[in-house]
Amino acid sequence: MLNRRHIVIITRELVPYHYGGIGTLFMSIANLFCGAGHSVSLLTTVPETFDEHEFQLHYGDVRLVPVAAGDAADFVDYSPSGGVISTFALHYAFSVAETFCRNFSEDPPDIVVSADFGAEAVILMMRHARQVFARTCFVLHLSGGLRDALEVYHSGQQEDGYNALNEPRNKLVCSLEDTCFHLADMIIAPSNIAWQSVRSRLRVSNDKVRIIPNLLAPDYVKRTPPIGAADDRYILFVGRLDRHKGADLLLEAYLCYCARYANPAPLIMVGRDCHCLAYGRTFLEEWRERIPPEHRGRITFTGQIDHTEVRTYFQGASVCLFPSRWEVFGIVCLEAMVYGVPVLVNEGTGLAGLLGDEFSDYIFNFEHDYDAVAEKLHELLNGSGDPRTRGKRFQKRGLEIVSQGESEYLHLLDNCIKKLGKEDGKAALQTLDNSLEWLEIVTNISRYLSKDYQAVTRGLGVSEELATSIVREKRHNAVSLVRMITRFFQ
Repeated sequence: MLNRRHIVIITRELVPYHYGGIGTLFMSIANLFCGAGHSVSLLTTVPETFDEHEFQLHYGDVRLVPVAAGDAADFVDYSPSGGVISTFALHYAFSVAETFCRNFSEDPPDIVVSADFGAEAVILMMRHARQVFARTCFVLHLSGGLRDALEVYHSGQQEDGYNALNEPRNKLVCSLEDTCFHLADMIIAPSNIAWQSVRSRLRVSNDKVRIIPNLLAPDYVKRTPPIGAADDRYILFVGRLDRHKGADLLLEAYLCYCARYANPAPLIMVGRDCHCLAYGRTFLEEWRERIPPEHRGRITFTGQIDHTEVRTYFQGASVCLFPSRWEVFGIVCLEAMVYGVPVLVNEGTGLAGLLGDEFSDYIFNFEHDYDAVAEKLHELLNGSGDPRTRGKRFQKRGLEIVSQGESEYLHLLDNCIKKLGKEDGKAALQTLDNSLEWLEIVTNISRYLSKDYQAVTRGLGVSEELATSIVREKRHNAVSLVRMITRFFQ
């Protein structure tokens, strides 16, 4: 007999209006739980172009709970590749908590699922640590935070260059994301390498983590076509054109392949162009000049396309490359595998975990092994082995990962073991290096935007007058602020 659960999923990424990895995953989780007979609510931002019918096509019977997030001017999308980084995160977290309390105070859900990126549920988790919604299990999905994105983004620049990680507003978001790991009752990591990266930095206990692979949308798996030989061979890349996704590493490897072998297969790169800090301009502005004239006709840049069109490209691809410098998992890579497309991935990332030992010869160091990647491309594209047999092996591996993920997510509903108590709330304070750093963050943000200043004072539970006094003599009053923060978790 089904033990029917009520689950609330929190994310700003609403498909099809935002096709990010978190939105795609959380849509799949919502449909999986709904399909199993559970009650699912999605707490999200509703865009101006929202269409109820379109929502039902993607989410079925999931209940939509719009976040009343206030002034739309504060909503500036964050881009890891150099877009404007808004300071609205704390405001949005307050709005999430207020919307949640307004809708679920009388009938709290059994489980709340949110992502680390953006710390959308951090204020709600802080209240939970104070025994509000004490019977609800708060599950945090390790999707990859702002710190990961910015570290990769800045890794290609000179040491004396600008680093957004040093901006107070981004320090605050990183601290809030870290706080979520300490406050969560349970953590889901899609790969062990992603979890070990967080654990080594934050010293969070292994006891509350579960390693569960990410999911694909049910319709994606059902519509997977039979594997056949492609009429026209080509190499495929799907992802943003930026440093994070390793688009530059891909082109270096591809040009090496073109230089070494006659009649190289063409390359199709699907994804939007992005500003690159190391270049001081967009990726395409840089690389359209760097690609030798004799090879420019072999490379096609499609720009960002509809997600359904990507499947068409998968159907005809001979091989797909994923050279990301960092990924916690790699949903698009899993999609390619389920379509029976062989994939080459970068080592030391969650992508490598998707392939496992069985496909270890498809894992490369894209930073240094251009020759090895070129040789593998030539091997795959020039008749070495039966492509259909190879494709079936990749598809089998992909479908096994999907099945494992679905089974473990459903099993999770009956095994959300809560680990509550005051120590969990107090542990959040350990994410701040020291009280003066926190105070410095509060002070600098208050100089930038008065709205953020008001949000911070609300979060700390102090009056604006008292906060202003602390700002004027921050070192003298640091102890007072620390006491206030500590009382917040008592």
